[in-house]
Amino acid sequence: MILANYLSAWLGMFIVGALRTSQAVDIYNALRVSLTLVFVTYVLTFLLEWPFVVLCFRRSPQWFARSVRGSLLVQTISYLLLFGGFWLVSGKTLYTDMKIVPASELFLPDAVQVFFIAEADGDVYRMSNRGTPTRICNLNSTNVWDFLRFQKSKQEPTFWDMVAVRDRHRGEDKAITILSNVYLPEAVRFTQQYWGWGSASRVGAATNSPWHFQWSHWNDLGMWGTNEKTGERLRVAFGTPIIGWPVWRAIQLPGENVLFQLGSGQLCLLDIERRRIALLARGHGPVAVMDTELSNQTVVATQLH
Repeated sequence: MILANYLSAWLGMFIVGALRTSQAVDIYNALRVSLTLVFVTYVLTFLLEWPFVVLCFRRSPQWFARSVRGSLLVQTISYLLLFGGFWLVSGKTLYTDMKIVPASELFLPDAVQVFFIAEADGDVYRMSNRGTPTRICNLNSTNVWDFLRFQKSKQEPTFWDMVAVRDRHRGEDKAITILSNVYLPEAVRFTQQYWGWGSASRVGAATNSPWHFQWSHWNDLGMWGTNEKTGERLRVAFGTPIIGWPVWRAIQLPGENVLFQLGSGQLCLLDIERRRIALLARGHGPVAVMDTELSNQTVVATQLH
């Protein structure tokens, strides 16, 4: 039975991994896909370990029926214990404490501009509450480690440039300027950590919000916020043995909203007061600014390779 357990565990990692990657999983179907895969693993475990149970009963009367009943009994008990245990300790507030809503029910605040690298084509897009995202330049990014950030302008000391950072996963920060002459308040300049652990940058009127958010690359920790006036807390996390996502970056917006990247490609918006979350776009490495901070901006790059 020890050999049976090792065999099903090793094969299960490959089989479930293949099934998981074959599905287009996002916040709208992840819970359903997770529960489906739990049932699939239950059936696969029974099938893979049943021959070993047969060996245990091979010299007993009615060995076939006894091996089937024994397998069902053992797998059912173990799965109930494992599922219950993991459900208790896993991060699941994304579904237990939040309401997942369509993107048509949540909008970016007025005058907020969000820039990000699109998942579909790797180009840089601009997104606001006025229509669909528009392409800014052809970045041709093929890696989710590429991201956007602001850095001090070399031409105008009082302004900042928005740059795309390439190949960060190899230890090479190749910054390509996308926009120049952007004026940034201090709150936005120095809180642009991508991946790892970080504090949410605060854009516009969000600098006066009593809410303060932090995020982590651990699925079970996700993103959490504290209201300094009321002591209220909330957490957005989803981490199970089947499916889970860390938070890669969070940006606090006016109107008690938080834009955050969930996993490597979901740009989500959180309505703090109503505990609602929507998937706005598929992409990574986002930054956000106010319209007024872009009044002097210049598009530097339009075609990048």
